[in-house]
Amino acid sequence: MSAVELVGLRKSYGNVTVLDDFSLRANPGELVTLLGPSGCGKTTTLRCIAGLERAESGEIRIGERLVACPERRVYLPPNRRDIGMVFQSYALWPHMSVFANVAYPLRVRRRDRRDRHRAVMEILAMVGMDRFAQRPVTELSGGQQQRVALARAMVARPAVLLFDEPLSNLDAKLRRSMRREIREAHDRSGATSIYVTHDQEEAITLSDRVVVIRTGTIQQVGTPREIYTEPATRFVADFVGFENLLTATVSEVRDGSTGVQLKSGAGPVWTSKGIARAPGTEVVLAARADELEIGSLGARGEPPAAAIAGVIRSRTYAGGRVEYLVEAGGARVVVRTPEAGAGGSLLDAGGGAWVRFPADAAVLVDDENAERAPQEAEPAAESVPVQGAT
Repeated sequence: MSAVELVGLRKSYGNVTVLDDFSLRANPGELVTLLGPSGCGKTTTLRCIAGLERAESGEIRIGERLVACPERRVYLPPNRRDIGMVFQSYALWPHMSVFANVAYPLRVRRRDRRDRHRAVMEILAMVGMDRFAQRPVTELSGGQQQRVALARAMVARPAVLLFDEPLSNLDAKLRRSMRREIREAHDRSGATSIYVTHDQEEAITLSDRVVVIRTGTIQQVGTPREIYTEPATRFVADFVGFENLLTATVSEVRDGSTGVQLKSGAGPVWTSKGIARAPGTEVVLAARADELEIGSLGARGEPPAAAIAGVIRSRTYAGGRVEYLVEAGGARVVVRTPEAGAGGSLLDAGGGAWVRFPADAAVLVDDENAERAPQEAEPAAESVPVQGAT
C-alpha cells in the first residue's frame, strides 16, 4: 500500500486557474473521494496523479517516490507510476474480447502467458465476469462493461486505483449495486483509491474520507458522517443536500448552544451544532428538510415554544412523503414529512403553520456566499486506455 500526497499543485488552462495551491494526502489503503460540481478541478487532480496532465507547480508523491515536480524537472510517465485507472467512458478496446481487455496491462508489463491467464481469470471471477471471458466487449451491457473496466484496473495489483466518475453512465439501481462492488474491490485490493464524483450520495456511501472542492480549492475534508452532518461552509451544506440555508445573526450563546435570529426577524432558533460565533456575527443556519417539524397553527394562531410561525405556500407529494414550502416572515423554509405526518393529517396550502428546528438538526455554517467567476469545463477524460494507466 502506498500513500498519495499532493503538495501545492497549481494547474491552469489559459487564463483559467483550475487548481490553486492544492494539497492533499490519501493514506495507504484509504478510499478518498473528490466531490464537487463540474469544472471544480476534481478530474484535473486525478489526471495529474495519473500523469495525464502536468501541473505548473507543486509535487506529487506515490509512496516514497516523487513522480511529478515541475520545479525539480521531475515527471514520471503513467506507465511507471504503478496505477490502475477506471475512466468515465470505460475506455475498453472495442475490437478485443473481455479477456484481452483485462490482460492488456499484463501484456504491457510482459508477464508470462500462464501467469497472465491465471491472473485475468482470477480477477474476472472476482467481479463476476469469468463466464464472459471470450465475449466481445461490444456485446456487454453498461454494468458488465463497468466490471470489465474495474477488472482491468485491478489485474496488475497496482499501488493506487483511480476512478473518474465511473458510474455516471449507469442507471440509478445499477449505480447502487456497483457502489458496493467498487468498495468491496477496493477492500480486497489493498490499494489506495482516489475516486471522483459529483454525486454526494455516492461519496457518502463509498468513502473513508470525502474532499469537497470548489473552483480548485478544498472547502472541507472529513469522514462521510462529518461532511453529511456538519458541513463547514454554506457551499458544502448546499452541495451535500441541505435544502434550507437561512441567513441569520447570532443573538445569544448559552451552555454550548447558540441562538440565532433569522434575517426575516423570526426566532430565536437554537442549535448545538456547527461553528461557534460571538453574538452579533452573521452566519447561515443550515437544516435538512426531513429533520424539521411542522404543524398547524390552529385556532389560536400561536406557534409552540421554540417554533416559528408562517404560511404554507405550497404542498408537494414526493413519493410517500410530503414536502411543504413555508414562508415565515420572509424566510422560505422547506419541510418534508412522512405522508401521514404533521399531526396525522395533511396540511393545506395557504394555511398557517409552525416550523420547529430541533437543536440537533440545524447546524451553523460560515457564510462565504460571494460568488467566484465561472470556470470553463475541464478537459474530457481519455476515451482510450493509456499505456500503463490501465
